[in-house]
Amino acid sequence: MQRVGNSKIGRLRTKNIDYPQLRLPHQYSSTIGDVAGVFETVHEGKQAFFIATERAVPNEHTVLKPSEKVLKPEAGTTSESRLSALESEISDLKSLLL
Repeated sequence: MQRVGNSKIGRLRTKNIDYPQLRLPHQYSSTIGDVAGVFETVHEGKQAFFIATERAVPNEHTVLKPSEKVLKPEAGTTSESRLSALESEISDLKSLLL
């Protein structure tokens, strides 16, 4: 994801009902009239909203990039070391039971 900017949540009042209104920067004016899904989530312990339009985006415009932490597991968490630790614990349990 890419940060777009800051926006104060405004108020839109219709028929004595208040609706929160969020403005996007003017460079996104091409999205005016598009239907968007709005999802509530949590980001770093704070309330967050994810907005998704129905527009398709070419693959070369994606901003998500795999991080090194995702591609390369931390030392000591390889499958072999985890399996070895599990086998050791099973062995200990067997010796206690027998």
